[in-house]
Amino acid sequence: MSDNSLNFNLFSGLVVTDEILNVLLRQFNAKFPTEKDCLEELYRRAKVENVFCCRYCKNKKIEKKYGDRVGKCPRCYQRTWFTGGTFFNRIRTARPWLLAIWLMERGVVISSSRFHKFAGIAQSSALNIFKKIMMVVQNHMQEVGETLPSSFFELVFFKRSRETKAREHPLSEQEEMEKQLAVPAVSGDANCEKDIYNSLEAKEKESLGIEFDRCEKEVYDILSADPIHIDTLCQKAKLPVNKISAALTMLELRGVAVRLAGDRYTRYTVSTELKGSELETSKIKLKLFSQPSFAASAGIKELVDAAISFIRNKFHGVSRKYLQNYLAAYWLELAKPKWKRNLLLKWCWHFEPICYKQILAYVSPVEVKLPPNASSAGFSKSGVQSF
Repeated sequence: MSDNSLNFNLFSGLVVTDEILNVLLRQFNAKFPTEKDCLEELYRRAKVENVFCCRYCKNKKIEKKYGDRVGKCPRCYQRTWFTGGTFFNRIRTARPWLLAIWLMERGVVISSSRFHKFAGIAQSSALNIFKKIMMVVQNHMQEVGETLPSSFFELVFFKRSRETKAREHPLSEQEEMEKQLAVPAVSGDANCEKDIYNSLEAKEKESLGIEFDRCEKEVYDILSADPIHIDTLCQKAKLPVNKISAALTMLELRGVAVRLAGDRYTRYTVSTELKGSELETSKIKLKLFSQPSFAASAGIKELVDAAISFIRNKFHGVSRKYLQNYLAAYWLELAKPKWKRNLLLKWCWHFEPICYKQILAYVSPVEVKLPPNASSAGFSKSGVQSF
């Protein structure tokens, strides 16, 4: 295959073969032949995004040699790692990270078992890269597509996780969540409302025992039952918007913060869930999980079937715990004809560090986000984000 025919193959919906991957690898190696070149590309993008400065005096003019991670501040003479305290905090080598992002920006999403051979790294490292990048992508698909019960994707729950009970099938994760949320279909409205309230109240109490990092704690303390705009949060917390955004994402994933329209946020409370007509919505959602025979519309079924086919073809099967990660990967592939280059790397630079404990603690929500379709996968016709 000639390198010139690559774009046609990627954007025409054909399967990404080993031949295509080899062409991409040649292109990547030609552009970034050494580890220093990869580091320098990350540094260049950090400067473009204006996220790198001296951690001691906040000076943005740092003296650094080509390909070095460490620079020296001419003002305070302190050494600063440009990846320190960022999404790329403590990465051993930059090449596999840049390669993974470079591929995804071109709509190429492959499994960790395939990527580790392609990049020459351990499979555990490849899986770690995939999960961290997908957590960034999830932060940008909040208003994209449909919100559906995770039970719609039971056909791909083949792998066990830390949430799977001993000696039980991976489906037991979903079954356990449905048991916790189930509302008897024959219960009267009064009993139904009481059960819902008790269920939500228990969820609120659970949030009190969650351990937050410093930034998440500051944001959580500012949040209340009254909606607050993200700009106001930045002013009160005296933190940059990228740190506030990352903290809000983690609080949402843990179920202790609620995102509203217009970039407004509230702390999760029972009153938030049960306010006004939203009580009826809560009833419908909770009843949904107690009715396995629930029939989705033809349009929704088509979207779900397409996502299931993607997961089966690319990854064969997944655990329920990380389902949302793979739906985020599906969104990347859907959006590839309209993908704006360097957008994913930009998102990564504006995201907080993600530690291994956060990856282990993550569990896909009961209602997951599913991208709509290839023609409206969250981007405008100009290729720029539409959200």
